[in-house]
Amino acid sequence: VGLLDFGDMLVSWRVNDIAISLAYFMLGKEDPVGDAAMMLAGFESTFPLTANERKLLPTLIAARLVCSCVCGAYSAAADPANQTYLLLTQKPGWAALSAIRTAGDEACLRRFAEAAAVSHPRL
Repeated sequence: VGLLDFGDMLVSWRVNDIAISLAYFMLGKEDPVGDAAMMLAGFESTFPLTANERKLLPTLIAARLVCSCVCGAYSAAADPANQTYLLLTQKPGWAALSAIRTAGDEACLRRFAEAAAVSHPRL
């Protein structure tokens, strides 16, 4: 049995797909930015981003984390019986957001570039 979730299916910029994936990949990690950098390096080994797309990543990742945390909190307030599920990403989500904002865009971009250079030097 399979289940498809069509909730995020739409026509948009490709950079949003990897930004959303990176945001959730960062949850619960000891080094969220470093782990995101390694995942991004793997993605870019097949689907290289443009310089402009890469520059937007820290903001897009942070935006997804904020949306996830805020929407989860709002939904939990509206549906207290389902709080356990709805608040699942609260603690790791805010921690990942703190990590990416504390590091700053330039440091994140530098770590993304360093991981890409190690993973696939041609980029």
